Amino acid sequence: MLSIGVLSLFGKLDYETITTHVLEIEVGDGGIGGENEMFDTAQIIVNVQDVNEFEPVFVNGTDLEVTLTEEAEHKKFLKVFTPP
Repeated sequence: MLSIGVLSLFGKLDYETITTHVLEIEVGDGGIGGENEMFDTAQIIVNVQDVNEFEPVFVNGTDLEVTLTEEAEHKKFLKVFTPP
């Protein structure tokens, strides 16, 4: 006797919440008359891949302009704000 099982996803996976799900599957042969049933188990490991759901985008293709003096610190991080 051959049976095929199906695993279905009923909710959204979220990498930031859980990166790996471990499922344990148990199968049985039904035994003879409901007795002496044989079982086996297997693990299924689902690794969730991270995707960028909120890719940063410049609004309206805005060009930015920054003016620095020649005394500006070397390798200093610049904060650039765009108009609302």
